[in-house]
Amino acid sequence: MKIELPPEIQKGLEKKAKDANITAEAAAILILSEFIRVHGSGIYVGTWRRGDKAGKKGMRYVVDWPFQPGFVKIPGNYSIDMDKGAT
Repeated sequence: MKIELPPEIQKGLEKKAKDANITAEAAAILILSEFIRVHGSGIYVGTWRRGDKAGKKGMRYVVDWPFQPGFVKIPGNYSIDMDKGAT
């Protein structure tokens, strides 16, 4: 899967990854994995009447983040950077 992010999102992700001493790719994998794994996450969709442009209704997406933190424990001989594998 290839994901292209807007520049400001890419920059923010890279900063958070740098603060955690991991790559942006590893941060994205970690964030998405925990979003899916932790109970309570979801994406809801519906039409948006105020999004009308030339008679076309817009769409509204609600990202429902879980309220509990996701804890990931990585053994000392492994890297969170999935492409690096065991060290």
